[in-house]
Amino acid sequence: MKINDLIKHRSVTACMKEAYSLMTGNVKNLLKSTWWAFMIYAFMVAFMVYLRTPNKMLHDWGEENMMLSFCLQTVVYLGVIVAAFLMGAAAWRWLTDKPFGVNVMLMAPNIAEIIAMLCEEKVAFVTLGAGNPVPHIPVFHAAGIKVIPVVPNVKLAKRIEAAGADAMVIEGMEAGGHIGKQTTMALMENVLPQIKSVPVLVAGGISDGRALAAALLMGAAGVQMGSRFLLTEECPANPVAKEAIVKATDTDSVATGYSRNLGVRCLANAFTDAYTAREIAGAPNEELMAMGTGTNRRGLVEGDIVNGTVMCGQSLNVLNDILPCKDVMERIIAEAKEAIANVQKIEL
Repeated sequence: MKINDLIKHRSVTACMKEAYSLMTGNVKNLLKSTWWAFMIYAFMVAFMVYLRTPNKMLHDWGEENMMLSFCLQTVVYLGVIVAAFLMGAAAWRWLTDKPFGVNVMLMAPNIAEIIAMLCEEKVAFVTLGAGNPVPHIPVFHAAGIKVIPVVPNVKLAKRIEAAGADAMVIEGMEAGGHIGKQTTMALMENVLPQIKSVPVLVAGGISDGRALAAALLMGAAGVQMGSRFLLTEECPANPVAKEAIVKATDTDSVATGYSRNLGVRCLANAFTDAYTAREIAGAPNEELMAMGTGTNRRGLVEGDIVNGTVMCGQSLNVLNDILPCKDVMERIIAEAKEAIANVQKIEL
């Protein structure tokens, strides 16, 4: 990632959050690319030690053995440099050694650049959506990256299975962001019996443990949740956007661009009203796409919940608190266990 890409169109706070996420998420590659900074730091530490540490004994001894004194001091301060370097590297390494993935929107105008960067950085896995993922699967596999496409129908699911995807996500129209035209239940009914060789995850309106249990009982390998983790303390989304989701109810969800195969689900607001009016009036797709460009950042990052889009799923009534990720995970698992236990009590 270039520095210009990191700071472009961002506030100082957003830059700091992005830099922190980049640092903690890609420690190995950062160490490879910034070793020189550690060396500068190490030399500065050694120089400060040289200035601040009394070395009269070495100096006095060196009056008779100047060369030996010079060699000994050189060894001492080189040792300080090495120790400072290792301490700095260890501090970064301590932050994380866990793998991480990246969600890729295939309709992005700079998609080729994004894919090249991800392959260079060797991320652990990618999820691919908003476009045809099939041509990109071999590219990521060649870089050793696992590929998990997001699928809106059976036809594409079969193509992705044949192309060798590592897993897939079937995402219903209840999801936030770019959506297809089938519901989550319909997708589970249609896709799960058809796909046998790769794990299938379910997304779209999955916001609690009961929904997780339902997906598992239908035969899914797991679920993908997005909106639930927007409402976590760790998520860098704007607090105003988070609060808008907390306050929203089931009737506050709207899908724009649906008649043009440009469907996007988000909270209803002045922007969605204006967009829908132009959509109904027959505005060309180019105009509609131009209207939507930048609105996700405006809403979720900048906190403009009137003129931006706050993309989130349709299960709004259970999205009513902001918690640490750990608490969210523990609650989801507990709810799922309870739901599965209740199912086992049913006699058919």
